Amino acid sequence: MRLVKKTVLIMGEGLHEAAFLKYLRSVYSRNTDVKVKIIQAKGGFPGSVVQTAINAEGSYDKKVVMLDNDRPYNEMVAAQKLARMKNIELIENTPCLEATLLSILGFQRTFSTSDEYKDAFETRYLSRDKRCEWREYENVFSRQTLDNNGASVLNLGRLIQLMQGKW
Repeated sequence: MRLVKKTVLIMGEGLHEAAFLKYLRSVYSRNTDVKVKIIQAKGGFPGSVVQTAINAEGSYDKKVVMLDNDRPYNEMVAAQKLARMKNIELIENTPCLEATLLSILGFQRTFSTSDEYKDAFETRYLSRDKRCEWREYENVFSRQTLDNNGASVLNLGRLIQLMQGKW
């Protein structure tokens, strides 16, 4: 039995974010004194994702929301303001989760839309039907790949820190 000393809630914008976060949790918070709870917000606009984290039941030392910032500017500013007011850390994928995932894998091409990033990731690495299962990410992202890119891909590095209770 492990003694939990820190608790963190990480709210993923949707099913794919939650699956990837659960995979990271399996790699980085197993056998630690950090309890990481992953919840899926089921999409919506950025402010509603932050509000879902605010309303989440339970007591946490840290609350974090990971979302895509490909939304209209005013929606992002409102979400950022609400998160600051409620002491919730935002991790923004620019423009989307798939762009972050591709950058972890060393993919350098820049697309102009989130749909292009999603298509590139799903075509090259993990099909859409497999992306909802967190264990599938192990076939694409080894621990070594994650460790090697934590410094250069800031969102990944921050997520690793959070999973290890470093905040």
